[in-house]
Amino acid sequence: IDDLFHMRARLEGMAAALAAERRNQGHIDALEACVDEIDRMLEQGDDTDVGKFLNENKRFHLALIDAACSPRLQSTIANLIAPAVVARTAEMFSKADLQRSNTHHRELVEAIRVGDCDLAEAIMRAHIHTAARSYRQEVD
Repeated sequence: IDDLFHMRARLEGMAAALAAERRNQGHIDALEACVDEIDRMLEQGDDTDVGKFLNENKRFHLALIDAACSPRLQSTIANLIAPAVVARTAEMFSKADLQRSNTHHRELVEAIRVGDCDLAEAIMRAHIHTAARSYRQEVD
């Protein structure tokens, strides 16, 4: 599982950098729509719908990978991601963790919008490593 998180951080970091380089307004709009939907969900009281978060989180990551415009990278990441691990990680998140995750998403959108490849990659890596740390704390 640690290897999966590490590979995901590297590959999705690469996807974020490519997205910042190759983005168009449609890509940015798709990413923002996911972030906005997660924000709306998190504003609805204390009972967070983790299933809805997972759906929007998946949409966000797929939209980001799509914005990288790299079919080979897209297929490599698709084969790597273990949905059960991602779901189990999010199920362990507190509301504050979900909010932090979406803050990372919003920061990623901004880095992509301005074309900052290095920043986009760094944010994505930190985003995945933060999820991995949360997962490890709950499992240990």
